[in-house]
Amino acid sequence: MSRSPRSDIDPDEWQSGFSNGTGVKTHIIGSKQPRDRVLIGVHGFTDNGQCLLPLFNRFTGAYETIAYDVRAHGLSDAPESGYDLLTLAHDLEQLIDTSGVSNPILYGYGMGAEIATVVASRDVIDPVAVIAENPPAPRAAASDPTTRHSDAQENFDQWRRTPHDQLAHEYGQTPMYASLRATARKQLRPEALAIDERGYAPVDEILPETYDIPTLLLRPDPDMVNYLSPRHDSDIRYSRPSVTVQTIDGGVGTLHRRFPSETVSAMISFLRDHVSTAPGRT
Repeated sequence: MSRSPRSDIDPDEWQSGFSNGTGVKTHIIGSKQPRDRVLIGVHGFTDNGQCLLPLFNRFTGAYETIAYDVRAHGLSDAPESGYDLLTLAHDLEQLIDTSGVSNPILYGYGMGAEIATVVASRDVIDPVAVIAENPPAPRAAASDPTTRHSDAQENFDQWRRTPHDQLAHEYGQTPMYASLRATARKQLRPEALAIDERGYAPVDEILPETYDIPTLLLRPDPDMVNYLSPRHDSDIRYSRPSVTVQTIDGGVGTLHRRFPSETVSAMISFLRDHVSTAPGRT
């Protein structure tokens, strides 16, 4: 990964560069301190890789951490095509391969959780564990694509018109992430809207019943949101014993931002139970 310093990344903690493993220039951010295990994160639809840094700062003492900008997000290229789920999963697989990482821990939230679980369900990469924070639920996955795309276009246009400082102020409920989220939305390219247009797949359609990778499915409180199906998640847990389903009491929104202590605690507990320390680079 070639070095490319950024003023908004602490150069003492993080290094930033680009990879061209898939023919698409991909922006990567990694912790500078090598560790035995590597934690790789995939951001949500409206974010970029830097939005993961406050969370990953909690793990750099134990893990080498890597985040990246999905195509048409952040500083990565925005080709005209390639926004189907398998292509996005292939991007992550190639990034892992070219980084020389073996048996990584995969983490993702929202869209990123969908991408991470698809990679885990295939035979290309052998992750040691997966943490899927609130991947698309059946109701969200089944929403009308025309309405979904129209809403995404309206939000995109609004982000383009709104000054960065105003966006950051609107995200002030999570101060640590406010400026990062504003930057991510300003960097989002229109090509990314194709992701929302094609829709999302629920977890049970992604993970085969033979799936055996330790996986934490982290959900908000079903009593606080109206789009979850606890019975659906329970069926996943019983049909795929390697999947642990955990909810955050009172949890709403993006859990690691709104409920950081509870989310980190759940992640650490899961990793302690399922991941041993072993070389994470070839």
